[in-house]
Amino acid sequence: MIDRVRKELRAAAGTKDPLMRRQQDQMANQFRKCRLEDKAKLDFCLLKMLTDIRPQFRVGIPEVNVPRLDPMVIPNILVEESVPLVKITAQFMQVVVEGASSFQPTNVHAEPDIVFVSMVIPELHINGLYTINGNVMLLPLHGNGTFWVLLNDIQAHTSTNLLVQRNHLQVLRTNIQFNVGKIQLRLNNLFGGNNFIGETVNRALNENSQQILDSVKPRIAERISEAVRNILNEAFSNLPANAFVS
Repeated sequence: MIDRVRKELRAAAGTKDPLMRRQQDQMANQFRKCRLEDKAKLDFCLLKMLTDIRPQFRVGIPEVNVPRLDPMVIPNILVEESVPLVKITAQFMQVVVEGASSFQPTNVHAEPDIVFVSMVIPELHINGLYTINGNVMLLPLHGNGTFWVLLNDIQAHTSTNLLVQRNHLQVLRTNIQFNVGKIQLRLNNLFGGNNFIGETVNRALNENSQQILDSVKPRIAERISEAVRNILNEAFSNLPANAFVS
């Protein structure tokens, strides 16, 4: 990747379109630049770059079509799972996610064609509406209403395969692995509002939340990876590679 980026930057430097050059320069000035030739400091520079732009994720970066992360609103999520511990069909609506912009990058490592990033998210609070039908750990699960989930101490590790074309980065693949230190959740109005059964099931869900998460984690990671890839490609399509590296 490094050699291809260098070639693309040389080609971009020779563009004769003044308006294009001016727009690229204005956008590039918003980011810390890392020198590709300085391989000893490249990882640290990329880590600082990510740390520098982190506050912008709270409000989004409209110039490059990056949506705001706090709060993040997801209109609709359809979940159909059939694994040993979880067999459900569920729909989550008007989902609001708070806390994503508090991510703290802890490590960045760049290799040819791939970048590895590790980060910690202290807390995510998720709430919205749900409908659900199925079984979790042999417990029947039926209901609709409001829900909330509180996730603490999220450790995430990502690997991103990149391609450079016409001075723009393109994400080919993103793989995300994560662990959650603590999970709390509540589904209101289970079983038509039957308080005794609803409380019993909610208690069981919380007591076994890590096992349940482990069962559905591969699918969740796949969906998060797809969403991150789409967001990055939307941003990179509007931002030249020389906004990041030189």
